[in-house]
Amino acid sequence: MPDASTISNFIRPPGRPPCVPAPPSLVLPRRSPSAPRATRLTVDPWDVSAEARRQIAQVVAMIRAADTIEDGLGNHRSSEVMRSLEQFEARLTERERSLEEREFRVAERDRELAESEALLQAREALLAARCVPRRARVSLSPEERVALAALKAELDRQEAQLVQSKEALHAREAFLDESETRLFAKVQQHQEKETELEQRDEELSSRERRLREREARIDPTAALTPEILPRTFDEFRE
Repeated sequence: MPDASTISNFIRPPGRPPCVPAPPSLVLPRRSPSAPRATRLTVDPWDVSAEARRQIAQVVAMIRAADTIEDGLGNHRSSEVMRSLEQFEARLTERERSLEEREFRVAERDRELAESEALLQAREALLAARCVPRRARVSLSPEERVALAALKAELDRQEAQLVQSKEALHAREAFLDESETRLFAKVQQHQEKETELEQRDEELSSRERRLREREARIDPTAALTPEILPRTFDEFRE
């Protein structure tokens, strides 16, 4: 006996394809920020640990109180119980440490998931903006037009200020170059004048020496007491 699918294909009109269910849409499931994690426990392990430590403290207090009235055998048993409690407390401390590490890893995983979701939303928004028709993207609202006009005016103002700053900088550089050229010319003139004065001084000294030599040849007594010539004022030697 043919099944239901064979009968449905048999009574389908010719030239019409069979009904095929639509594939499911590929959409990532979103986490709700307020939804609790699946790994969250109904009982807080930190509360359980605190309760266990409280019970251990009570047992230790009872054992220490009983040690004062029991004999040596009781003291030996109480020391064994104390040792067992210390081992249990050490295991409890190790468990708390591993629990802290696990909570840290879970927090890091939640942070990575939140960053991934934020990145996914940004990509979806970018894809949605790219899928908008060109005409819809070109059309702007009045507020956007006003904002763009204000932005353009601000950019034009900054560009004008930049041009003025460049012109002022060029003028300042030209003034500095001209001042440097003038200063160099003055320094060169000063050096030339100083060289000329030194040459004149040397010439005067040589003339004075020759005159003394001539006077010594004419009158030897005059050469022993030479006249003191008046000192000429030299602004470069003062």
